[in-house]
Amino acid sequence: MSARVAPYGAWPERVPRLGVRIEMPGSQWEASWLGDTLIGYSDMRVSGARGYGSAPVRELWDVSVRPQEGGQRLDLEALCLRGEAGDVLVVPTSSLGWSVSPWSERELAEASHWEDLPDSERTFLWLDAFQDGIGTRSCGPDSRPEFAGYMRDTDLTFVIAQVGGD
Repeated sequence: MSARVAPYGAWPERVPRLGVRIEMPGSQWEASWLGDTLIGYSDMRVSGARGYGSAPVRELWDVSVRPQEGGQRLDLEALCLRGEAGDVLVVPTSSLGWSVSPWSERELAEASHWEDLPDSERTFLWLDAFQDGIGTRSCGPDSRPEFAGYMRDTDLTFVIAQVGGD
């Protein structure tokens, strides 16, 4: 898949993320990947995190006090998701971060507590060209400009294939 984003018209100066979201059936996926193995963001990288990772998808989300996005991993080289519907393979040919969750962005934004989230029989995969930096917004300054998610011309390219299943 190849997508070119060329902002046109009025956009906010910064956006939370720019990428694609893929909704997949089922909630019992297992992930294995090459790239950063720990959760990280452009301004909060963990040195030495590159390598091979493997875990059930439900364990790849950072559970904070309030439901929110929380499982971004950077510098994806290859990803395999194994589930009831077969295997989904992703090989990026441009720089991508990724995350998976049983909940959509809207469900996360509308929930005040984790128990407010619905039971889910689906999995969302995000492949992001970039995400806005985290900074210390809760008690301090925003992210530094070089880590900000400025809206800009962006290319996303990756190969995605389903192996087995329907």
